[in-house]
Amino acid sequence: KWESSWRDWRCGRTQFARSRAPGEPANLSATYEGPYELALGWFFAMPRRMALLLADCAYANRFHERALHATREPFLRKEDDPLNGFWLYKCLREKGMPPVQPLPSMREPEAHNMACISSRGLYRRPSNASIAVHFLKTVSAMRYVAATLRAKRQPAIAVPPSRRCCSRMVWPSERAQHPLEACERLLSAEEMEAERAIDAAAERNRLGRTPRGHEA
Repeated sequence: KWESSWRDWRCGRTQFARSRAPGEPANLSATYEGPYELALGWFFAMPRRMALLLADCAYANRFHERALHATREPFLRKEDDPLNGFWLYKCLREKGMPPVQPLPSMREPEAHNMACISSRGLYRRPSNASIAVHFLKTVSAMRYVAATLRAKRQPAIAVPPSRRCCSRMVWPSERAQHPLEACERLLSAEEMEAERAIDAAAERNRLGRTPRGHEA
C-alpha cells in the first residue's frame, strides 16, 4: 500500500492506510514511515538506462495507473524493493532484453543494510569500505552517511557514533524524537542549517501554512 504524504502530512493515518486485507494484522499502518523529505516519497538511485526503461514500460505504466485508482485490496504495502525488481523483470521481457545478471558476491563490509550502532554483520554502520548501503532513502540519511565517512577520513577529529543523531537522520519515523543538537559534532554548520530548513518545512506542512512569497 502506498500513499503520498506530502499533501497533508498524514502518512499512515488516513482511512485508506488503515484499511486491512483479510488476515492482515491490526494496526499495520502504524509501521508506515513518513513524512518524507522529498515530495513524492523515498529516493531511489538507479542507472539512467534503467530509469528510462521503467518510464517507457507499458506494463509498469498500466500497473501504476491501476494502483492509483485502487479502492480495495490488494494494495501495495511497503514492499518497494521487490516491486521495483518485479517491474524491471517484466519491462526487460517486454523489450525483448535478457534478464539482469546477479552481481559478483560482495562481502558484508562492502554491501550491507544501514545500521546506527552495529559494526558487524549484515546490519552495520557505513564505512569507507562500503560499496552499497541499503535503506538510505531520504536527503538526511544520505547527508548523515556523507558526514560519517568524512569524519572517518579525518582521524584527528574523533566523532564517536551517536545513536540519537543516526536515528534522527536515517529513520523518518524517529526524526521528531531526537533534537538536531544530537548531530552538532558530526554535521558542518552548512549541513545543520540545511537540516533546520527541513524541520521548518515539516512544521509548516504540519500546520498547513505556506510562508508569504512561496505560494505555488
